[in-house]
Amino acid sequence: MKITIIVDRYYPFIGGIEQYVRGLSLQLRKDGHQVTIVTSVAPGVVNEEIVDEGLILRTPLLEGAVPNPGRPLGRADEIAKLIKKTAPDVVYANNHASLGSIRASQIAGVPVVYGCHGWGLMCPSKIRLLKPTGELCQAETGYSACMKCYASGPAPLKIKLPGFAKQANRVRRYVSYHDILNSADARIGMSRLVANMFRERSNTHAIHPGLDLQAYRKVDDLAFRRRFGIEGEYVLVPGRVNPIKGQMDALMALRETKLDLTMVFAGNVALDPGKRSDTGDYGAKLAMAANEMVLSDKVVFTGMLDQPEMAAAYSGAVATLVPSVWSEPFGYVAAESMACETPVIITRNSGAAEIVDDTFGQVVPRQDPEAMARAIERVVPISERLGRAARRRVEERLAWPVIAGQVVDVLQAAVERKAAAEQVAA
Repeated sequence: MKITIIVDRYYPFIGGIEQYVRGLSLQLRKDGHQVTIVTSVAPGVVNEEIVDEGLILRTPLLEGAVPNPGRPLGRADEIAKLIKKTAPDVVYANNHASLGSIRASQIAGVPVVYGCHGWGLMCPSKIRLLKPTGELCQAETGYSACMKCYASGPAPLKIKLPGFAKQANRVRRYVSYHDILNSADARIGMSRLVANMFRERSNTHAIHPGLDLQAYRKVDDLAFRRRFGIEGEYVLVPGRVNPIKGQMDALMALRETKLDLTMVFAGNVALDPGKRSDTGDYGAKLAMAANEMVLSDKVVFTGMLDQPEMAAAYSGAVATLVPSVWSEPFGYVAAESMACETPVIITRNSGAAEIVDDTFGQVVPRQDPEAMARAIERVVPISERLGRAARRRVEERLAWPVIAGQVVDVLQAAVERKAAAEQVAA
């Protein structure tokens, strides 16, 4: 099958979506498919090249999609010409450029599947479905629901009122975006949590992202421990330091637990590009809170780590805690930890909680430090056994040959449905 994957950014930019497209494309090539990746231009990189993943075409038509998803939509006719040039059997449209990609595929008469990795095209307020009240959005899309969400915050009405007209226009625009996403021949959400956000449930699928099981496996952690002065057992809290990631809840869980543990906060530069040493204002608040809780000697901030360093960090931990506050679409860090034979404690509002059960971890309520502490106490004494089971689970569920096969099934079905519909119309 000839597959054109469209994504607004690709390497040399790095992040979770780029990692996904690369892993999927490499496996598709191994399985005999022809892959073209269409993406935006990048400084210092040629606009057309052949790499291990397939043919890369970089075009200015996709520029500006991240800050303004509607921009490629206005270029749909030109994108359609580019799609015809690649002559695919199917288009797999990913991330913010998907609006223009879906419309362009329809103009070109090519079946198109939308891959949803997050909330960028779902939430007009850009608050990641975390309402101003602190509650989570439960697929409450539409003009009335989104305007009610905007009005629900604690700010005084006199401050909100001037922004109502602007917000109303933004919401109407995003409602039209949702119509386009739902018009694709099929949709793939990276978890059931994501898939359930779509109004159109027919031909909407939940397929978790795959994982490089050679890169993430149990490795020696001695050098990592020596570098950061870590002694004894530690719980790893991976992810960029941000309030939506729940690090403050993790810190309070450390205070609540009866075990003698260190807590290590580490970010993965392969998923969240940033300065390796930067923890920002929130990191300073966490450090201050640790001091007030008399936990400073039990807390380590590593900053952003590269992939081999993250593998060592996972491997040395007795548990990984993923205490997300927001509706996290998936959460690569949970899968990476499991691949490194470390059990995971995760809040149920994360898509990755769908692959965790008590045979290799624990699922706990969001923003509940006491529940997290009790889960840590249950997991740590049997960490090694749970970790081995966790590795088996990701080998069964998240190996790229498995995931790519599931994606191909959706793409192939979209091609067959469109062909059947055209035959009936003829």
